[in-house]
Amino acid sequence: MLSYLLYTSKQSEPLDNSCLKDIIVASERYNKSFDITGILIKHDRTFIQYLEGEKDAISELYSIILSDSRHHSLELQFEGRLEHRLFPEWTMALRIIDDKLFSEVNSY
Repeated sequence: MLSYLLYTSKQSEPLDNSCLKDIIVASERYNKSFDITGILIKHDRTFIQYLEGEKDAISELYSIILSDSRHHSLELQFEGRLEHRLFPEWTMALRIIDDKLFSEVNSY
């Protein structure tokens, strides 16, 4: 069953571009092996991550994410079933957004 989840969290410590790149490279490798796609959105010290894939794979990944010390205050915002992927080509995309776009995204 194709599922999705979206969570938010706060950075524990500042992350430089090199660290962000390492996160994306590791995520792409892991996600590809479990047929997971999605996007990580970063604004200041806030993360918003959307993941899609088979329910068991998404649940397993989320349990790993929960134990990652690079962020805290994780809140599961949405989860459910999908008929088709929103990001079929992105094993993990990164978007760093500005204040204006964050306020628009945050209003949802």
